[in-house]
Amino acid sequence: MSLDSKFNNEDVSSLYKNMPQPLVRLLQSRGYETLESWDKLFRPKLSDLRSPFQLDSMDRLVDRLIKVYKNQEGLLVYGDFDLDGSSGAALLYTGLKSLGFENLHVIQPKRLQDGYGVHGHILERYLGKIKAVLTVDVGITAVEATEYANQNGIDLLITDHHLPKETLPNAYAIVNPNKGFCSSGLGHLCGAGVGYYVFLATWIKLKTLIQTEPQLFLDENKNKILNFDPKSLLDFFVIGTITDLVPLIQENRVLVKHGFQVLQRTSRKGLRALMQSQGLLGKKLGAQDIGFKLAPKLNSLSRMDKGLLPIDVFLCEDEEYAKHMVEQILSLNSDRLGHQKKAEKLAIDKAFDSEEKYCFVFDESFHKGVVGLVATKLSQTYNKPSFVGGIKEGVISGSARIPENSNFNLVEMMSECKSLKAFGGHAQAAGFELEFDKALDFENELKSYFIKYESEIKNNSSAQEYKYDLEVQIEELTDHLVNWIEKLEPFGIGFDHPVFKIKQAQIKDYRLLNGGHLKFKVTQGQGGILDCIWFNHNLSAENLDQFSTYKVDICGQIEFNEYLGQKKLQFLVHNLTYY
Repeated sequence: MSLDSKFNNEDVSSLYKNMPQPLVRLLQSRGYETLESWDKLFRPKLSDLRSPFQLDSMDRLVDRLIKVYKNQEGLLVYGDFDLDGSSGAALLYTGLKSLGFENLHVIQPKRLQDGYGVHGHILERYLGKIKAVLTVDVGITAVEATEYANQNGIDLLITDHHLPKETLPNAYAIVNPNKGFCSSGLGHLCGAGVGYYVFLATWIKLKTLIQTEPQLFLDENKNKILNFDPKSLLDFFVIGTITDLVPLIQENRVLVKHGFQVLQRTSRKGLRALMQSQGLLGKKLGAQDIGFKLAPKLNSLSRMDKGLLPIDVFLCEDEEYAKHMVEQILSLNSDRLGHQKKAEKLAIDKAFDSEEKYCFVFDESFHKGVVGLVATKLSQTYNKPSFVGGIKEGVISGSARIPENSNFNLVEMMSECKSLKAFGGHAQAAGFELEFDKALDFENELKSYFIKYESEIKNNSSAQEYKYDLEVQIEELTDHLVNWIEKLEPFGIGFDHPVFKIKQAQIKDYRLLNGGHLKFKVTQGQGGILDCIWFNHNLSAENLDQFSTYKVDICGQIEFNEYLGQKKLQFLVHNLTYY
């Protein structure tokens, strides 16, 4: 089929007639074959978002928030301690305050002191001050805390996206697209995403009430509501969505695309100070800027648990204090890196000779704040589901992760382990807790799981061919192609950055860079020369000596390398095969 035969709308078709052929082929390989589907990728529209009221129980939850608003009752916004919960809590607190909610409180449990979940001892602090609690990214398993709230005359309004257990809490309302009987189709939203939809629904309902019951509102609040721009909250949405690794599809893609523009010029003083320290302020942003520069710094606050929390950064309104915060953040992040490196080395050594189809390691020296990072490292190193825990007062508290592109479901796996004291989370990332003397029982249950489901578990061998989108010739990798790829952002889970394969390329020359990186050039036939960089290459000293004699197949992504004000094409190598 020719490219022009796809176009049935002359105005829109003119936008895509110059799309480079490699990108046309790539989009077709991903199932985007029509002009309309391309236009939704390149120009996602806010008008395409589904109504927030499609989420089950949204009407009931919003009606309760409207009652809070009318009576100015005390409301506690309770967010999880991770960046999804932090972003969502800041989003709802900021958004509701902007609409005229006055008696607002916000809290997060502390990762090390409290652990995951809605806790009765935290709610106890607010007895007599609040009539309702609005959770963000947490609560779907909070059966006991819900009972505590009910007994004390507090309505628990749960918003979450995590997977439920067999019994749902007896809460006033539960808005969770993944709770099992919600038909909204919005299961790709993260916790902050669900929180954003709750905000949108509340804002819409208040605007309607201004028309039907204007006597309820002060003129000042009418103006606040009618003039509020919900896009202003998308900087929070972006951080929560990117860091929680939910699919960048449908609503997520639309809101992140618009949200990057908001984050780039955010007025939030804490965020601005941190972004400035990382060279991100005013820069065109991508998912990697959030995932590799902002997120680790912010996450170090809850991981190290020294008082300052991510939500404090999000809500900071003092410029000088924001600068002080950044100093603390960078110091805590340095501490976190030290703990992480020590724990990773020990964990890898402990799991080295294991023949099991999983990794389970625990140690008293493992800092609880880094066990999730260590579990990720272990799953990547050994290509197995990995469970890593620290030990305190006879209890192993840890995190679990699965290898990339595997089909394991951690929640299902742990639901068959009766030895666990508690667990919960996502299919790909979860937390768990068990008594120290139950460790052997847990191992036996994991062994039994893999025996029971051996025929259903996909082979996750690292020998599988590296995945790529398209085979290309060097001459097809042009500035024009990269410009179009940049227009296609954002990239992330569910919509990965394009990966190209170049076959039978010849190494021209190479040099080693500081940090174990390799820079080299390749040619292919009579085509041009392409600059390549391979971070953390895995060539042995012997292979490196012979490197310039090799022909290679390389997989990676094409991008601009900007240095001293100049932009030059560079191929970022993900995988290399030599012969």
